Amino acid sequence: MTPLLTLALATTLSGVCTNNDPAPPNTERTVVRVHYPFTRADVVKLKSSPAQEWVQDTDTSEKYTGLFCAFVPISNATKKLQVRLYRNELASRGAMYPVDRGATIDTYPYFTTDAGQLMTVFPAFHSNLLDNDRTIWAWLPAGYTENPLQRYPVIYMHDGRNLFDAALSITGDEWEVDEAVDAGIASGKVAEAIVVFVDRTAQRQSEYTPVSDPNFPGVTPLGDLYARMLVEELKPRIDTTLRTRTDAANTGIVGSSLGGLISVYTALRYPQVFGRVGALSPSVFWGNRFIIGAVNASPAPQSFARVYVDEGANEGAVYALALTDAFRSVGYVDGTSLEYVYEEGGYHTEPTWARRMPGVLNTLFPGRASDISRAPGELSTAP
Repeated sequence: MTPLLTLALATTLSGVCTNNDPAPPNTERTVVRVHYPFTRADVVKLKSSPAQEWVQDTDTSEKYTGLFCAFVPISNATKKLQVRLYRNELASRGAMYPVDRGATIDTYPYFTTDAGQLMTVFPAFHSNLLDNDRTIWAWLPAGYTENPLQRYPVIYMHDGRNLFDAALSITGDEWEVDEAVDAGIASGKVAEAIVVFVDRTAQRQSEYTPVSDPNFPGVTPLGDLYARMLVEELKPRIDTTLRTRTDAANTGIVGSSLGGLISVYTALRYPQVFGRVGALSPSVFWGNRFIIGAVNASPAPQSFARVYVDEGANEGAVYALALTDAFRSVGYVDGTSLEYVYEEGGYHTEPTWARRMPGVLNTLFPGRASDISRAPGELSTAP
């Protein structure tokens, strides 16, 4: 392996990152902007593989931004570098940052923990649309408190109490979403993201169904109001309470069973709000498979859109493959904007969904070390 090269910030080449002078012959100027609340006492270093000579052009203690430059030979066989930040000899957590030779990226390192934290955002969030209250929790990624300069994508998930704590779960089992997020971020397979756990209410069936079903005559569909609640009431509060990225490309919605159904419906109704949707074992059968027609009538996907659909062999006819085929018919492409998973031995249960959760996260919000195709600029952008 090519050794890593370290250069302290004390080595400074004035103007090398900011002026318009051409790079030396047969090289390309590569720039890494480091955003972190540094202090004057900090000694910050940048390491890369393949090894390059990195120099600093900005005083981090004054501006909270370290600007590093390297002139990478065009003859270098590796077009993509891997970089990692060090603060007082302590390595930044998570995967190294990939940067294309000659490109500029923004990084938001953190150094003290690989574990996220649970926050009760709203103990009793009231919806005027549904006239009810529910708890809203959030899993904040490692680094959220340490580096306040970073903003994050957000994933909204239904059946909140079943997702992160077996003691709260209706079934006594959980999806282990918190563990999956932490492990995915640490390995670089999952982007650093906030997960919002939207709790269920006694009206779960009604809230997760936008249309009626003749086989369930006692269920009054409230799915339209539930979707509006997410978009008009909850998301604005989340965006003003937490440091979020608010655009559709950075906002996902995920659920299982009827939660998968309402996730797809909400994303189709509000594509300008939700660009990523995960449907685990979705109840496609509901309302004579109305959701298939809704997908077929939807516009072609935008470049950032992603869909994940799955099912298990032992859970009956949920028609997840039919839903996947509908997405294919309107332009979603397997391996990039679409992922379908069929699990042999999979059941309609929390432990099964927990097994598949790492793949859901990796598909919808791939991390720095993920090999899933990403849209331009998706690797690292300024908040």
